[in-house]
Amino acid sequence: YGWTARDLEYLWKHPNPVQFVSNLFLPGGFELARYADSKCDVRTATGVYSCLSVDMQFKRQLSYYVFTIYVPTFMTVCVSWMSFWLDHRSAPARVALVITTLLAMSTTTSSI
Repeated sequence: YGWTARDLEYLWKHPNPVQFVSNLFLPGGFELARYADSKCDVRTATGVYSCLSVDMQFKRQLSYYVFTIYVPTFMTVCVSWMSFWLDHRSAPARVALVITTLLAMSTTTSSI
């Protein structure tokens, strides 16, 4: 907000004011669903200021969450159920299984 719209006016370059690479990759299982460009001049007490904005909407890819969260968590729960088939007097085996399960869950949650 250093220059008023009389001094400096921002304009979109036409056609295709917003350009993205064709092989756009977003981490975290997101993909760009749509975008919209607009001109958003701002009126304040000191004057009118030129402004441009881009609104982007992202959507989540379901497969990312299935393979990084649901499948490892399901497998860890299945391993933890193995303690029901262990002998109730074998405490070291149960403790090792519980520790392995907790470490696997903490690793899974820290990678999110």
